[in-house]
Amino acid sequence: MKLFLLANRMAKSAASLSLVMVLSLFAGASPSVQAEVTTPVTVGTKAVHITDVGNLPYVLDDKGDVWGTSISSRAYRMDLIRDPGHLEKVEGLNKITSIAANVNSAFALKEDGTVWNVEYIESSTSAEKDKWGMRTPKLLTQVPKLENIVIIEPYRAVDKDGRLWIWKDIPSFWKTDDWEKFHPSLQTEPVLVNGIDHIKDLTGATILKDDGTIWTWECGLRGCDMFNVMRSNNPIQIQGLTDIVKLGHGSSADQLGLKKDGTVWIWGGGSLSNPKYDGSGIDEPPAPIDGLTDIIDMSINSDHILALKKDGTVWSMGNFPRDHVLDVGNKRNYRPLYQVEGLADVTTVFAGYNTDAVIKKDGSLWMWGFDLHGLFGSEWSLQLSPVQVEVKPIPSTSRH
Repeated sequence: MKLFLLANRMAKSAASLSLVMVLSLFAGASPSVQAEVTTPVTVGTKAVHITDVGNLPYVLDDKGDVWGTSISSRAYRMDLIRDPGHLEKVEGLNKITSIAANVNSAFALKEDGTVWNVEYIESSTSAEKDKWGMRTPKLLTQVPKLENIVIIEPYRAVDKDGRLWIWKDIPSFWKTDDWEKFHPSLQTEPVLVNGIDHIKDLTGATILKDDGTIWTWECGLRGCDMFNVMRSNNPIQIQGLTDIVKLGHGSSADQLGLKKDGTVWIWGGGSLSNPKYDGSGIDEPPAPIDGLTDIIDMSINSDHILALKKDGTVWSMGNFPRDHVLDVGNKRNYRPLYQVEGLADVTTVFAGYNTDAVIKKDGSLWMWGFDLHGLFGSEWSLQLSPVQVEVKPIPSTSRH
């Protein structure tokens, strides 16, 4: 049985492609003549969640506001900040309880249970270019038919009754006349998936039910249209998994489940459990990961994981494709389970395609890995140790 492996790999390949796309989009940012005005700094903003969209993170704070990644803003061009990447509050994105993203699009869940599409759109005004660079994150349209939603994933949502809704969409910058001419069915309204209910958590095509069992849909190595598969077929239960309380979110050939006893179980492609993984996609049955006990949170992406222990320490393992990005050798860098140094009092972990992140008990955000835009280091640099990223307004400029 092949469990949605090709779709996960395609997402990772798209993430690599997005590095080039994003660079080309921002390379043409041009300065405009402005007078400097200092904006008062808000003190005490605390991060509660972070998600990655094409390596431009969104951060959700404790007030329900969302912060996006600004690139080459006016502040950077005037040497008010050292590096081009920094976080800015997104206008209109407030009263948000959760935000989910894949490599191209993001969806925000509001307090009222509605779901909204969020995208980085080409900046159209001088003010937007000064604040964000060439692309500005914006709250776009409400996703129809979705009410009383409690869990959100890209193109998937769970309502308060534990029912699953799915839809198809494409980001606006792909919606050209030629694209819609050849792919007219790639945009659909949400539909209710039959044959599955009592959902507690989901990631991709993997479902956790409130009885602690795991369910999924079959998809061959050649891939399939999961939108139609999930509508037309009933999911199957993954045997050998019980008492699961949480899924590991992210894009990987493997899947993770956290048991109520604090152990982490892995199944799927085998890239994490096998140092010699060759990408063949051979399914591995569920098995516990040695050394991971007393776990309270976990995340998976790019064939590596982050796991958070009760004591606030962070642990990682797996195949790290950052070496490919930096052209350091031509093989995956497999690393067995190790503790991430320099981290304590962590409450949330996020494993990204190029960067990893954690949030501490005090609400501070820390990131490390490959820094494409200078958000936590220099552009196109590899930061091996966690660095704090400030979630607050920076000095900005406006016209007089």
